[in-house]
Amino acid sequence: MPTAATAQNQRETHQLLHKTHQRLDQFELWINAICDRLKIDQAACRSPDPTQGAMVPRGSPSATPTSLSPRSDFTRTLAKTENMNERVRSNLVRVYGRNRQLLMEAETIILWAALHWSHFHLSLNFCNWRAKCHGEMLREILATRASLHWRMSEVARAFNTWNYMAATGAISKEAMAMALARMMNTKISAAMNTWREVAYNLKCTRDAMKHALMRLINRLMAQAWTTWVFVAAEMREQKRLLRKGLMRMIKAKLAAAVTSWREQAAEAKRVAFLGGGAIRRMLNRKLSMAWEQWQQVAAELARQKHLMAGAVRRMILRQLSMAWEKWQEVYQDLKFANRMGGGAIRRMLNRKLS
Repeated sequence: MPTAATAQNQRETHQLLHKTHQRLDQFELWINAICDRLKIDQAACRSPDPTQGAMVPRGSPSATPTSLSPRSDFTRTLAKTENMNERVRSNLVRVYGRNRQLLMEAETIILWAALHWSHFHLSLNFCNWRAKCHGEMLREILATRASLHWRMSEVARAFNTWNYMAATGAISKEAMAMALARMMNTKISAAMNTWREVAYNLKCTRDAMKHALMRLINRLMAQAWTTWVFVAAEMREQKRLLRKGLMRMIKAKLAAAVTSWREQAAEAKRVAFLGGGAIRRMLNRKLSMAWEQWQQVAAELARQKHLMAGAVRRMILRQLSMAWEKWQEVYQDLKFANRMGGGAIRRMLNRKLS
């Protein structure tokens, strides 16, 4: 008993054969119309044997054709015709040539369908065998590859190392080649970099000048556009603030609740952070003490390092340090003298006021 899949395949085969016969019948109608138009005797164009030239008779897939192909049968029929002239024969050959692909496709489809219909069990078993073979072959290849990789682990590691070294060497070689080329062509490289920089600066300058020139040409339009942008932004901000204030007035209780919730959430977050810090310090008391001790020691070391560095610099640059201290002393004296002299002069100028 054929399965459901086999029945479905048979139905599809019947539909395919029906469509193919329809296309062949349409082609035969075209040939008959051409013969009628050219006033050719159709009986002379037909083969004396009704089965000659038939690929697969309709409804009998096991019939064996006697013609090699439709084209050879058609050419032989044209050659046997006596009341056709060369022009009619060439026209028919041209029409057949246009539909040759159709007939070849139809003949192939009918042959395939007939074989599939007559040997559907073998076709189904072949498809199942092919699918299983593909799966088994894939699993076998993967298993063989894994076993070889495990058996030849040292070779695999060596190959991976060689592959990595080869890739790294290629990259290093390319980088060295580029660096060597730049060293050999230092002037060309410098000129190229200078040209790029100058070209970029010229482009920026040209764009800026073009923008400024367009603003100068369309000055009134630029002013109007700037004013409109500013007014639009201001109106949008005022609209947002007005909507916000209006919504707070309409939903005052909800706004107050949200504000209170935010304050309480922030306070709860701060308390949780402080409490978590205190709990962590209590749980990790020794770690906290060590961290604070490390911070103190690190700060003291940094201070001592700064002082030592200053002392070493003063010893190394003794003359400079002396000059710096002398300049500071002279500057302080001059600043004090200017302040005192300025005060005396202001008191003399404003004697009556003082």
